[in-house]
Amino acid sequence: LHGLLGQKRNFASLGNALSSQIQKKRRIFALDLRNHGDNNHDWRDEMSYSHMAHDVLAFLNKQGFDRAILIGHSMGGKVAKSLALAHPHR
Repeated sequence: LHGLLGQKRNFASLGNALSSQIQKKRRIFALDLRNHGDNNHDWRDEMSYSHMAHDVLAFLNKQGFDRAILIGHSMGGKVAKSLALAHPHR
C-alpha cells in the first residue's frame, strides 16, 4: 500500500523483486488507495485510515481472500495497521 500522494505503480519494482525472491509463491497485488492513482474517477470526501482500511478489506473480500499479508509505506503502513487492528483474524 502506497504512501500519501503515491500510487500502486510505486510498488511495481518491489512486487517484481518479492515475486522472484520468496520461496512460497504468492499472488502479489498493488492497490491504489482512495483518491490516489487510477481511483480519480471515484473521488471520496472521507480519507481516514479506517475508511481506507475498509476499502482494502472490501478488495480482499471481493477477491475471496480470507487472509493477507499487507505491506505499506507511510500512509499505506498506517492503513495496513488500521486493518490489522480492526480485523486481526484477516
